[in-house]
Amino acid sequence: MHTHSEKNWTKSLWAACIIGSLAGCASPPPPREQLAVGRSSIEAAQTAGAAELAPVELESAITKLSQAQTAVRDGHPLLAKRFAEAADADAQVARSKATAERSRRAADEVTAGLRTLRQQLAQPSDANLMPTPPAAGRPASPKPANR
Repeated sequence: MHTHSEKNWTKSLWAACIIGSLAGCASPPPPREQLAVGRSSIEAAQTAGAAELAPVELESAITKLSQAQTAVRDGHPLLAKRFAEAADADAQVARSKATAERSRRAADEVTAGLRTLRQQLAQPSDANLMPTPPAAGRPASPKPANR
């Protein structure tokens, strides 16, 4: 037969096991830092012109950040962290793509300007038809007198 103190000890042991199990199941805190980084990356992509120049990547980032926020509300912090990190990555891709596209467009404008300049230089102009000034030391030819 079990003594009273043995029963209490067994109950205490079970209580400790249950409490320990529950503590092990405690979920991690919401990924506030990853959510903030994702939001910041999306804002930077928008500033870089991603809405026009990389809309698919930007929309993907926005969708994933929204999914992260939903996961936080639903009590799934690890899933939220993954979505927030994916949103950050997509936003960085959108920003890079937008920046590269702006650079490409600027280079195209410079190339077009150089092409136009070369064409203008290749064409004869009135400036090229004007007589050359006399050489140093030689008198200029006399102008006809107005009568």
